[in-house]
Amino acid sequence: MEGDIEIRVLGRGDRSAFARFFERLSMDSRYLRFFAPMPKLPERTLDKMVDADGHRHGALAAWEGDELIGEARYVAFADESAEVAVTVSDDWQRRGIGTTMMIRVIADAARNGFCRLTATSLAENHGIRKLLNSTGFVRTGTDAGTSEWERNTCPFVATVA
Repeated sequence: MEGDIEIRVLGRGDRSAFARFFERLSMDSRYLRFFAPMPKLPERTLDKMVDADGHRHGALAAWEGDELIGEARYVAFADESAEVAVTVSDDWQRRGIGTTMMIRVIADAARNGFCRLTATSLAENHGIRKLLNSTGFVRTGTDAGTSEWERNTCPFVATVA
């Protein structure tokens, strides 16, 4: 990852930066992240994306100066389980930003007691499949063009292949 990138907690004060981040994503990147065409990010979704409590919903952002260039998060869906997701701006993909953010999100989730992390990817999203594999996730199933992934985080051990 490049040295002038800052990764920090994403919060409500980052709402307008997150909206600009989404607008800069290609239609392909939006589709791969949300599994559907997403020409515009609904206001309610935007609010949810930046309203992380740091426990049941943890979110990180990668910044180059004042430009948000990536986001990663976990969202709890059970007492010890959470789903993870990551998005990196098209111009910044394949530079290690997603991997760095994912490792931090995994560690944050584990510290908050989420021992089982899951992810879902579209079959054509080779980038996220590679990232999940390299950060210790194992594919547990495939159905209708999507793959399910899982990783045990208790105890947390950072793994990067």
